[in-house]
Amino acid sequence: VVIFGSNAVGAASGNLQKALCAAFPKHFEDLQQQMALADPDEAHGQVFVSHGEGNLWLMAVVCFPRSRDELQVCRRGFTEALRRTEMLVEGDACHVLTHALGSFTGHPGAHEFPRSMMDGLKEWIS
Repeated sequence: VVIFGSNAVGAASGNLQKALCAAFPKHFEDLQQQMALADPDEAHGQVFVSHGEGNLWLMAVVCFPRSRDELQVCRRGFTEALRRTEMLVEGDACHVLTHALGSFTGHPGAHEFPRSMMDGLKEWIS
């Protein structure tokens, strides 16, 4: 499972998004189609899951455009992505790859995003 931060329309605008789009075009297109049906004004923290192919899923957590509660969006989105992962793998072990959801180069508080994700992990475990 690859969990990444996304914008509300699913455009491949950041370096990671562009790389994922190039590496997994069918998965990325599936996410874009789902996001096209969602209300972008209500999307912050929402998790979109691509159809699995083999044992790979992409999960887009909507973190952009930035909101005032961006750290809470990060925490809630990561917790929900972990819950969705748990449902997908049905008790089997899996690897989760991610980055600091919602952070970007030049963000003055980029170090806060991993802390929010840790809070989300603690929430998922409890």
